[in-house]
Amino acid sequence: MQFSSLLSVLYNGYFYLISLKLSEVLSNKGFIGFFGMISLFIIKIVFLNNHCTKFYHEVEVTTHLLQELDICYLDNSIKNKIQQFLLQLLLHPFKFTAGGYILSNKLSTEE
Repeated sequence: MQFSSLLSVLYNGYFYLISLKLSEVLSNKGFIGFFGMISLFIIKIVFLNNHCTKFYHEVEVTTHLLQELDICYLDNSIKNKIQQFLLQLLLHPFKFTAGGYILSNKLSTEE
């Protein structure tokens, strides 16, 4: 819902700005504040997406390292927890995306 509201505001704002002259737009402080807030919102989305992508990459690296780990030398309780964790990752793959949404790998496109 928030995305569609933002998209409609940007769409209507774009066509309204086309009808105005550049001097009118720059002289209005409301427009400058609006575009500043939109810019901050877009920057927040970009940083959040970057952070989620890095986190997902770290999960993949950790999973790979745990699979390569020689678990015969570990304590039984730790060994069981690692095996349960790896089994959960194998049975329920997930992918973090921006906004905190978790998509199943079956639904998302492969990069």
